[in-house]
Amino acid sequence: MDGTTSYVVVPLITEAPIIVTPVPSATAHEATASSSSSAVFSSPTATAPPPPASFTFSSGATLTPPPPYAFPSMMSPAASSVPGHEGWVDERHPSKVVWYDGMHTSIVIQNRNGPCPLLAICNVLFLRKQLTCRMEGLYGYQMVEMLADHFRTVPADIPLDATPEVIDSFKANHKKNVEDALKILPDLQAGLDVNVKFTGPQDFEFTPGHLAFDIAQINLYHGWVCDKQDRDTYNALQTLSYNSAQERLIACTQLNERVATGAQTSLTPQEEELQRQGYIIDKWFSHTSNQLTVEGLVQLHKALVEGELGVLFRSNHFSVITKHKNELYLLVTDLGFLHQPVVWEKFSAIDGDTVLCDGSFHPYTEPPPILEKPPTKLKDDSIQQLDADFALALHIDEQEHQKANNQLPERPTTSHHPGVMGSSGGVGGTGSHKRPAQPQYEPEEPCTIL
Repeated sequence: MDGTTSYVVVPLITEAPIIVTPVPSATAHEATASSSSSAVFSSPTATAPPPPASFTFSSGATLTPPPPYAFPSMMSPAASSVPGHEGWVDERHPSKVVWYDGMHTSIVIQNRNGPCPLLAICNVLFLRKQLTCRMEGLYGYQMVEMLADHFRTVPADIPLDATPEVIDSFKANHKKNVEDALKILPDLQAGLDVNVKFTGPQDFEFTPGHLAFDIAQINLYHGWVCDKQDRDTYNALQTLSYNSAQERLIACTQLNERVATGAQTSLTPQEEELQRQGYIIDKWFSHTSNQLTVEGLVQLHKALVEGELGVLFRSNHFSVITKHKNELYLLVTDLGFLHQPVVWEKFSAIDGDTVLCDGSFHPYTEPPPILEKPPTKLKDDSIQQLDADFALALHIDEQEHQKANNQLPERPTTSHHPGVMGSSGGVGGTGSHKRPAQPQYEPEEPCTIL
């Protein structure tokens, strides 16, 4: 849109709904939910509606949500099928209430290696207040359903001075784009193929997956940009995408192998140029393996407008990016920050050095850990003290007993018979305790019996 052209918003009118539709007969609850043009659930504490057996898209592709007809638990994987991605497993992604743009809203947190392109698109629409999530979590197929409903309501941009023929052409083209976007929505659950070009932060090779971003009116960015000041590298990459650059590297490697093995002894000027470019491209890829350059950050600052919510592609990951007070930030959707007030991370360096921020873009300082007091050993210490007191009392008692025995006078003992025990220890002993002498009796005179 230029500065001289005005546009008017015209709702899209279709002869037949192109939102995903349940195959089996809908229940009363499903009929009520599907009759609404909004993807907002009415109750903040409501559980998920019972999923139908499958969804059929306009392309004929069928998406099967997790059975049975009950909302599974937060972390339990549920079997689902995406055309062309057999074995893929749908999982529930928890939601998180954050503060943004003066009010609270919910975003979806990525559960392990979740569908980051689908999550990124939904989170942008959540932050824009174009969609609302009032549930504790969403499955991939539920986000697909919400996006399909939203895409159907997105109007076409038509110039104010357009003739009836131009208006019809715009509406037909917009309808075709919406239908094509709905065809690729299930694929977003399993990932998205993106082929970047290295000349600018919005330069991509067009693929069907871009239609989802176009219909949602979300700009897709990357930071893997080559600096024009590096003339040799820029000249080698300016006409290439990532895929075509890889193909050129493969051709260069094969050429080098033929030369090394002697299968080829001479090179044409084109082959010499291929070797030179292959060396330059391989060196640049090695130096920018994190898929972010200083030139990329500079151009991202220029491309994003203040307050814009876009999506950044980097290292096979899609993140929500925004610009706030001339600083770039990425939305934090890691599961480890689910219960922390961290919402954004500052995006200002290519070496990974970052600052975590809250919903108001203020630096987040983690509170100091609560130091736990070491477990008291009062009981054990008391027992040890009692044992020590008891041992001391026994020692004192023994000393007093010995002292008392030493003060007693010894009685002389008289024995008329050898072998009288002098102690309890044995015959002829010398124990410390003397047995008192037994009284001696004189034998009486024998009696005379008459």
